[in-house]
Amino acid sequence: MSLYNYNSDQTTPLTYTSELVTGEYTDMSQWSHLLKVAREDPLAYRMTVGLAKNVFDDWFTIKKRGEDGELKDHPLNDQIQEEFVRMDAKRHFTQAATGMYIFGSAVMVFNSNVHRDDTIKGYQIATLDVFTKENMIIPDNEYDMVTGVPQRIKIYPNATNEEVTDFVRWEEVQWWCVDPVGRSFEGYSTMAPVWANLTYFRESNDAMVWSHKKEGIGTQMWYILGAASSEVVDDLEEQLQEVTSRRAMVVENDKVDRVEWTAPPSSGTASIVQGLDFALGIISAGSEIPKDIYTGVSAGAITGSEVNNKAMYAVIDKRQSEITPYVQNTIQRMGYDPVDMVIDWNVRYATDELEQAQIRLLNAQAAQLEMQVEQGIDPNAINIGFNAGEDPDQTQNPTGVQS
Repeated sequence: MSLYNYNSDQTTPLTYTSELVTGEYTDMSQWSHLLKVAREDPLAYRMTVGLAKNVFDDWFTIKKRGEDGELKDHPLNDQIQEEFVRMDAKRHFTQAATGMYIFGSAVMVFNSNVHRDDTIKGYQIATLDVFTKENMIIPDNEYDMVTGVPQRIKIYPNATNEEVTDFVRWEEVQWWCVDPVGRSFEGYSTMAPVWANLTYFRESNDAMVWSHKKEGIGTQMWYILGAASSEVVDDLEEQLQEVTSRRAMVVENDKVDRVEWTAPPSSGTASIVQGLDFALGIISAGSEIPKDIYTGVSAGAITGSEVNNKAMYAVIDKRQSEITPYVQNTIQRMGYDPVDMVIDWNVRYATDELEQAQIRLLNAQAAQLEMQVEQGIDPNAINIGFNAGEDPDQTQNPTGVQS
């Protein structure tokens, strides 16, 4: 859709309004509304699709807990990871998490190869597939009358062509739902707590930003430092021909410093901005994602970013913990015994350079200690601190930084 009328010279007011506004996608009971908002509303996208990608960004390692309680590499990690790569598991896990966050639940289907003699269960998963409310249903007549568990689900391999259907037995399905509605197979979308605020934010933003451009409410201010040359003035006049509103004011000084849209007090812009900021705060609280993560702005060059990132990774850590049982169950369905397996999520984040240095130091110390023990060397016989170029009389803290 064009931003302007088809016969416009692009200097007339805008005619475009987002379909999310004109289509009134506000009904949470409609899966199509949930999908539309999650894919096209930037805030909703961040708390559903974006968050699901973050959960599996850095993947995980399969480890085992030693007698001393420490995690160590599991001997089957490499073999299982190779099978994950073959099945494109990272993409399918991300799809399942995305569907669960958008719709409240998702289904992962396992297609197995049997008669395998190198796994405990004697079979492996050949392929994975993911279905959501967009391309599956549970027919009413498929529920077991005693247990209430579905016997089969009906899937649409091609969501755009519902004439093509298939049935999958419940034994071949893994149901992803960490926030169920009662004891049903339905679940709450992560957008549920903030759905009304997302709608308010979206429509208020349209009212403020687009109406200013459509109606020409306000003045476009071109701030220039020093004396404006004739070339600069000519360039401004040329650019103004492409501006949707001809209302503009040039403040002559030297070179273009910034461009601002200034609206009169009567337009209500200030109150709308305050309302949007308040709504964004509520959205942040309901989604557990820091407000500045949505805007990309951090309070303070370092400290604010640390706080925001730490809070964000706390959310990701929580989501990873919720999803861990599905990963363990997948490994079991691959034919392996998950009893002594621990899913150790790879963590990218450290709060600052000092903490990163401490982590590197502790890892180096642990590796050297392990090597010394293997070689029969007394760990206390060698100083493994970072002492190069340092005064031995000065005291070191655990990060290696002198105090």
